[in-house]
Amino acid sequence: MQIISVDEERCALCGACIAVCPSRLLKEADGSIKIIDPAQCILCGHCKAVCPEDAFQFPGLEDAEFAPVPKKATLPSPEGLMALFRSRRSTRIFQKQPVEREKIERIMEAGRFAPTGGNRQPLRYTVITTPSAIEIVRGMTVDTLVGQADRIKKAVEKKRESGEALTVGYKLQEIYAGIWREMAKLNSKGVDVLFFHAPALIVCHGNPARTGPLDVDSGLSGMQMALMAEVLGLGTCFCGFLVMAAEANPELKKTMQIPKDHKVILSFMLGYPDVTYLRLVSRKPARVQWL
Repeated sequence: MQIISVDEERCALCGACIAVCPSRLLKEADGSIKIIDPAQCILCGHCKAVCPEDAFQFPGLEDAEFAPVPKKATLPSPEGLMALFRSRRSTRIFQKQPVEREKIERIMEAGRFAPTGGNRQPLRYTVITTPSAIEIVRGMTVDTLVGQADRIKKAVEKKRESGEALTVGYKLQEIYAGIWREMAKLNSKGVDVLFFHAPALIVCHGNPARTGPLDVDSGLSGMQMALMAEVLGLGTCFCGFLVMAAEANPELKKTMQIPKDHKVILSFMLGYPDVTYLRLVSRKPARVQWL
C-alpha cells in the first residue's frame, strides 16, 4: 500500500512542504512535487499540515485527525496553562468509585498524541481496572520488592563486614529495602501503600530492541496523560516501584500481559481523588545555565 502521495491537481507548488520535511524526501521537479523515497517517510504529517491546499494524502492514517489547527484565541493562556501544570499533585487518597471507560480512553488518546522521536510511536500500554487483577499485581509487586530487599540487605552486610564504605546508591537501596518491608507488613493487613487502593493502573512499555531509548517518549506520553486526567477531574500518582518489580520479575510482566521482550518504563495509578488541595505546587528555583 502506498504510504504517501501528492494530489498534483491540488498542489500549488508553494514549496512549503519541502522546507518542513524532516526526512528531506520532497523536491520540486518537472512542475510538481516529487517524493524521493516514499518508503523512508516517517508519517509525521508535517507536509500535509503546512500545505494550504491539503494536497498530501496518507492512506494509512485517519484523514479526519488532520483537522484544522484551533485558533490561538481558543488555546489556554500562558497563565492558564501554568496553573494547570501547578494544579496537578500526586494523589494517594482515592475514592472507591471506578473510572469510566470513556475517560480512560480520552487519557490514552492524550498519550497517543504525545511527541515521539522520529515519529516511531514505540510505546504500548496496559490498562488494569479489574479489582482482582489489581490485587494480584499488587501482591506480586510487593513480594518481588521484599525479595529485592533481602538481597540488598545481604549485599550491604557484606560490604560493611569488609569495611568498604557504602556508596550513595547502596544507601538509597537500603532505604528502599526498609520501605518495601514495611509495605509488605501493611499489605498483609489490607493497607495498600503501593497503589493506595486506586481503581485503575496504566503501565507504559515497549521493545527497546526495535527503537531508540524509550524513556523520553514514555515521560512525554505519561505527563500528557496525567494532565488530561487532571482536567477530567481525576488524580494520578506515578509508581516507580511497579516498574522496578516488573523488570525484576518476568512472571509479573506475564501477569500484566506484557511481552517478555518489552521493557516496562512507566506506570501510574488513576482514580477520583478523595482529597482536595487548596494550594498550587511550589518547587525549588530552576537551575539554569544561560549561555
